[in-house]
Amino acid sequence: MLDRFSFAAQRRLRTALLLTLVPFVATQAAEWRHLEPQQDLPYEPTFFAPGADDVVWSFDGAVVRRSGGDGSDTTPYRNVFAAGLDAQVYVQGTATADGGLVADDGDCGLLRITPDQRATWRVRPPVQSCRGVRVAADGSSWVAGTRGSDGEALYQLGLDGVTLAKRRPGANELALFTMNRLVDFAALPGGGDLELSHSLQNTDVSLIRRDADARIAWTFALPSARDRTRLLAAADDGGADVVGSTGNNLWVSRVDAQGQPVFARQLAMDTAAAVLAARRAPAGALYVVAGDETSAGQVPRRVLRID
Repeated sequence: MLDRFSFAAQRRLRTALLLTLVPFVATQAAEWRHLEPQQDLPYEPTFFAPGADDVVWSFDGAVVRRSGGDGSDTTPYRNVFAAGLDAQVYVQGTATADGGLVADDGDCGLLRITPDQRATWRVRPPVQSCRGVRVAADGSSWVAGTRGSDGEALYQLGLDGVTLAKRRPGANELALFTMNRLVDFAALPGGGDLELSHSLQNTDVSLIRRDADARIAWTFALPSARDRTRLLAAADDGGADVVGSTGNNLWVSRVDAQGQPVFARQLAMDTAAAVLAARRAPAGALYVVAGDETSAGQVPRRVLRID
């Protein structure tokens, strides 16, 4: 009888203890899952890439945001980062005609985001010093950089991010050393490119167009033009404007898609200013931003339109 009573008493005691501990355990579990109020950080983009159908891509150094024409906002790069697919910081990019994006980390590292906001490929050509990235509307890309004793090189990337060709800018491919220094370049739809380069032997300038197979299609020479050639503004058909400034003068040389000169103009400005940016509009007009370059960056003064 005593053993039976002791067993029942012990069972009741264990049950009482468990019931006493349940609130404590529940409290601990609730505290472990508790989240403090989250701080809303301001989104301050530093780069914008306009795309088709009123889509605008923006970059703030951590997030790549897609803003649709319908007012929607999504953050496809944050989703890529959260999934563990990419931990790189992308600071700029080029919107593609299909609604996607080729993002650039500022050091020749590229990430392709499709129209349905998926990351399909990442690539970084083997360059030690990045000279820039250019992306055409169809997503084909060219990357410029230097690599040891090879000097400057241009890498042609296909729509899938695969390197299709490596070329020396503005140079004879059979030469041991390049005799040109790359100043600016542009990617063309279909895989070709344009290259603006200064001669290392004299003050001449050359504009070269390559076809999709990376071979030189034509060369346009600008004799003794080193001081007035700074930027290249490409047209979708493969033509281009070469833009520069000396003192109070703005210089523009237009070349058509076959490498033939269209016009060369010298425009007087009221004060001396450097060419900071140039962009060719689809209708053919050229827009030039001129201003000052200081230790703190570029200070625009005026925007000019040239038809």
